[in-house]
Amino acid sequence: MKNCFVAFQSNVEGIEIPNQLNNPFGKEVPVISQIATRELQAYIALNEKNWAHNFGFDDSVVQGVKGKMFGVLVVRNTSGKLGYLATFSGKLLNDDELGNFVPSVFNPAVDDFFINKGMSALTQISSEIKKLENQFGTTQKEDISALKLKRKNKSNQLQTQLFSNYYFTNLKGKTENLISIFANTPNKRPAAGTGECAAPKLLEYAIQNKFTPIALTEFWWGRSPKTVTRQHKSHYPACQNKCRHLLEYMLNDFDLFENALN
Repeated sequence: MKNCFVAFQSNVEGIEIPNQLNNPFGKEVPVISQIATRELQAYIALNEKNWAHNFGFDDSVVQGVKGKMFGVLVVRNTSGKLGYLATFSGKLLNDDELGNFVPSVFNPAVDDFFINKGMSALTQISSEIKKLENQFGTTQKEDISALKLKRKNKSNQLQTQLFSNYYFTNLKGKTENLISIFANTPNKRPAAGTGECAAPKLLEYAIQNKFTPIALTEFWWGRSPKTVTRQHKSHYPACQNKCRHLLEYMLNDFDLFENALN
């Protein structure tokens, strides 16, 4: 497994260390998390110019702008050393080459790269639809409808297969995939993108490596999106629609977490 533990560069002697994990959906940002955040932000500022991602700081480039939520989890490793883990929500191009960021829990090579093959198949169907849409006639309309239904069914099947390969372990050592974890929720299934947010990725890595989670926070890096207000470098709670039930499952041993949400 990739070594993602980062030792503090700052002097953290005398800093109060929380005795239990803060509520990921609360507004509290523990001091030790603030220190880890400053170190990570300094690293991003130094290196982002070499990343193939447009965070929106260059006003002359308006295409492909996409800020990112980054996460920091302060931990103690198995030797008792204090440090932190860092990652981002979603994907960055060539993210395996960007440093010690915690990777996705999903392995794209599983089942002979089914996700890549499935996405290629969907792209092919979309191309066929577009080609027919440039033609006219009753036959074409019927064929287009059939292809759109085929694409929808294929997409749903691929999404279910994808969620079935996202596995998370909770603090009691129980491992389940996203389909199982969300089976008893009102929607019966996770929202698209569930499992790729920063908080669950960080906690999964900590649990797998037997690190002790101490303090968790997330912050926005980049230009604010049009759909929701996000300020550069500002801290934000974990999202509700993707992470609420997943984090409840993962952190069920934390009484403070449970009480804060109930």
